[in-house]
Amino acid sequence: MRELAAFVDADLHLPFSVGAETPSLGPVDVPLYLEASTVGAIADWFSLGWVVLDVVLASLPDQSERATIQLWPEHFDAATSVMLPRKESANIGFSPGDGFESDPCVYIGPWSEKRPGDQAFWNAPFGAVRRLSEVRDSPDPAAFCGQFLAEGLERLASS
Repeated sequence: MRELAAFVDADLHLPFSVGAETPSLGPVDVPLYLEASTVGAIADWFSLGWVVLDVVLASLPDQSERATIQLWPEHFDAATSVMLPRKESANIGFSPGDGFESDPCVYIGPWSEKRPGDQAFWNAPFGAVRRLSEVRDSPDPAAFCGQFLAEGLERLASS
C-alpha cells in the first residue's frame, strides 16, 4: 500500500473518512497479491459501469441533479447519486460484489421507501439489481444495464 500511495503521490498519514463504514487502512507494508484475471475482470466491470453511468446521467432531464461518478472506497463500487425533478433521489452504480450480492451487479437504490410499479422489478432490500449473469446473457451489456437503470429512474420519477 505504501508503494501504491507513493506512486500516486498520496499521503497515507492524512486523515481519511467516508463515514461510518470507513475501512481501516491496515498494514501498509504487507505485499498485495492480486490475480491478473481478477484484476482484469474488475477493471472490465468498472469500465462498463463508467460508460453506462455517463450515458444514463447525460440522458436525465435538465432539472435533475447529478453527483460525480466515483469509486466509493467504503463499498468499492463505481457509483453516483441523482435527484430527479420531483425530488426523488437514488444511488446508481456497479458493484464488483459485496455482502448482499457476492457477484458483480448493477444496481439502483432509492433513498426513500418508494418502490413504484411492478414489485418484481425491485428485487433487493435497498432497491433493484441485475446480476453479472444477466448482463453477460444480454446481446448488448451496455444497453441492458443502461435500460435497467433508466427504467428504475423512470419508475421513481413518475411516482
